[in-house]
Amino acid sequence: MASAIPKKDVVRQDKRFIDMMWENCHEFFDKEKHIDVTFLWRSYHKRITAHRLILAAASVYFDELFQTEQGSAPVICIDNIAPVEFELLIAYCYTGRLNPKMHNVSRLLNGATILKLDGAAAHCTAYLKGSTEGSRSPAIPALQFPSNHPKSSNITTNNSILAVRQRIVKEFTESCIYRCDETEKLWIQCGVLKFPTQSPDLVYFNKRLITLGGISPQNLPLNCVHSYNLETQMWSKLPLMKFARVGMCVVNVDGIIYVIGGYISGSATNTAEKFDPFTLQWSLLPSMFVSRAEGTAVAIGDKIYVLGGIGIDREELKSVECYNTKTGKWRKCADMLQARFNCGASFFKGLLYAISSGKMQSPYRSDVERYDPKTNTWSQAASVNIARSGICGITLSDRLMAVGGSSSTEWKGIVEVYKPTQNTWMKVRPLPSSGNYKCFIVPTKDLIEIGSKTKSPRIIKPFVQE
Repeated sequence: MASAIPKKDVVRQDKRFIDMMWENCHEFFDKEKHIDVTFLWRSYHKRITAHRLILAAASVYFDELFQTEQGSAPVICIDNIAPVEFELLIAYCYTGRLNPKMHNVSRLLNGATILKLDGAAAHCTAYLKGSTEGSRSPAIPALQFPSNHPKSSNITTNNSILAVRQRIVKEFTESCIYRCDETEKLWIQCGVLKFPTQSPDLVYFNKRLITLGGISPQNLPLNCVHSYNLETQMWSKLPLMKFARVGMCVVNVDGIIYVIGGYISGSATNTAEKFDPFTLQWSLLPSMFVSRAEGTAVAIGDKIYVLGGIGIDREELKSVECYNTKTGKWRKCADMLQARFNCGASFFKGLLYAISSGKMQSPYRSDVERYDPKTNTWSQAASVNIARSGICGITLSDRLMAVGGSSSTEWKGIVEVYKPTQNTWMKVRPLPSSGNYKCFIVPTKDLIEIGSKTKSPRIIKPFVQE
């Protein structure tokens, strides 16, 4: 077999073929296809899978390890490198890219040295020396991302995505928390916790996750509010909402938390209220034109757009309205082209995108439309590749993303990125676990500071006072 392969120096450099081959390798890694080795830790609930051939080609350490009795086992236990840094170094084997930060550069350098990844160690050393060459990729042409791959971008940002997964488990909602920034483009688990109520809504404020409302064990809506401090990993209670509700829209505008619509006593409502975390006071807002639950709210500047939902007669809604936080007034906007509830939504390049829908019955929806506030008109956009309900729309820097959602393929949390020049969606590295997510744009430095103070991920008991 080997004799049939031409020598390396006479092989034509077919860039298209190389790009396609490595893009497939990245997809195999992301989707855990054809994997043949799994790494575990005794002290962490973490599992990382990979391909022996790729690792052995990138590292002498792995090449030698896989020839030993220990390395021949399908599962290998790692003791001397923490899982977060190990996962970044494994990704480096596939991408040739590593972006050390001050909070992890020492651990990455130690791990790169153990794994004999000279290029990764050079990245860390250059970063510590403050060299401008530290951001350059080492000379591993075959491991570079193809030009059309999302990781090929050199754009950096000061923000990250904080993604919180919600899933009902008996009387509690268990949640995994992940972060992803433009530089690393990896989903890294920050923690695991249990929410104090079923089906609460969620908002981020000042390094805290605020849960609002939800359902009691007797299946009644709640007006309770709790705050989870990401630094101390402690819960505290906040003043109750004026109305017990579930399935509402919640947004943060300039530090004020707005709660809009939802189910009250089993029926959709048009009421709204706001909470000032600085004064700890709730106050009522003018009511919407339309009663709605399970709608979607997106804030931009001092305006809150509320899209679709389920109406008072259990009908799916096309209607859209906008609340001006400065004037305290609602106004009607043009109806969407399609009725939607629990859809994803985000502003991207001046347009508001409405992504997919819960839909009353399967199959789930994949269609997307966009709204131009200047002309008050909706138009059709490209559909996502995978139809699903409960998508979260989020915009980070120059990328519009459709994150998570429930679909027929539940093996991982689906993530797609919109390519406006081609009007298409592209599947990218998925979240480690499937489900519906609530996502927030958070300053990266806040998450780094939180990560440096918290312990390893663990399940947090609810109702522990700060």
